[in-house]
Amino acid sequence: MTDQELKDLVASLAVAQAKTDAGFEKLQAAQARTDAQMAKTDAQMAKTDAQMAKTDKKLASMLEMLDGISTSQGLVAEEFFFNTLADSLTVGGVKYDGITSHIRRKINGQWVEVDLMLDNGSSLAIIEVKYRARTKNIVQLQNTIRTYRQAFPQYKDFKIYGGIASFNIDNSVADEAHENGFFILKRKGDLLEVETQGMRAF
Repeated sequence: MTDQELKDLVASLAVAQAKTDAGFEKLQAAQARTDAQMAKTDAQMAKTDAQMAKTDKKLASMLEMLDGISTSQGLVAEEFFFNTLADSLTVGGVKYDGITSHIRRKINGQWVEVDLMLDNGSSLAIIEVKYRARTKNIVQLQNTIRTYRQAFPQYKDFKIYGGIASFNIDNSVADEAHENGFFILKRKGDLLEVETQGMRAF
């Protein structure tokens, strides 16, 4: 290799190295921009996470408040129907000796919950109390009556009447309750209105 060829080779290598260095610098600059963008994105995500946590906390607080309102409404309804029935101890012409509220027992691993119950030694009136009654409460009452009879065999020969007590009940729900043999207790001002059409013992 001649001196000139060697000089040309060294010169071309120097040019190639300069191009490589320039490309590497461009790559470093692009990486720096990417890192800056990622840092910005991370900061935005952290801000979003903080905002979501704050929103979740507010939602949890609102749900707790709504649950408290719902529970309070239910307790008001139960107190009204308990006090009214305690005065008369009569439903659908059947006279009872006493009334009990908030019955909750676990028998053979099965929970039995009754909002209000009237008894007289030969029959029971099991009443599901709701601030606003819905169709599902009819099914719930059917299950409660069935479970109660199974859980307490001492009542196997008792007549059991079922009822829905509510401050607010749609006509369709009331009609379905009557079709299933249940009575309806509704608030009418400060008084109690009793609907017993179709009422039967189970």
